Amino acid sequence: MKVLLLKDPKDKESGPDPYVKELGLYGFEATLIPVLSFEFVSLEGLFEKLSHPECYGGLVFTSPRALEAIKICLRENSKNEAWSKSLKQQWNAKPTYVVGKATASLVEEIGLCPQGEKSGNAEKLAEYICSREGPHSSPLLFPCGALKREVLPTALKEKGSSSQHRVLQSIWCQVLPPAHSEAFW
Repeated sequence: MKVLLLKDPKDKESGPDPYVKELGLYGFEATLIPVLSFEFVSLEGLFEKLSHPECYGGLVFTSPRALEAIKICLRENSKNEAWSKSLKQQWNAKPTYVVGKATASLVEEIGLCPQGEKSGNAEKLAEYICSREGPHSSPLLFPCGALKREVLPTALKEKGSSSQHRVLQSIWCQVLPPAHSEAFW
């Protein structure tokens, strides 16, 4: 019997897709059909923000796709050299917050040390961030897609304070205000 799975195939480097493998054990022939197409945009802007760690209190990653964008940025020799020579070290002096083990693993691949991977979701990650960031912390750089959900910024606002939180956005990057700040701009 044939089964159509409406999902992106798993990265080929990590072996066969677990769903295809599991269905095969029961005699099913599974075919993966990607349901979304995806294109990275504003990668230059992303790398520009990554090039200025002094402007931020840390990084936040809630999806493997954000790390994929950074890896694409670092493929260019001059950017990879800048990352290896100084940027990675500067970012490692700051926290890198993540949701999930898969994202944490990808953060480690680019040479950073993840925190909060056991949080499980954006709301719990917001609690974790708030427990570590002070009231006058610098904003956090949050690389994310244009269709990202507002869960993390909203949760940080709710858990941090009742003050007005403003967030700078671009298509591929978002800057989160400090977790406990009383006013932003």
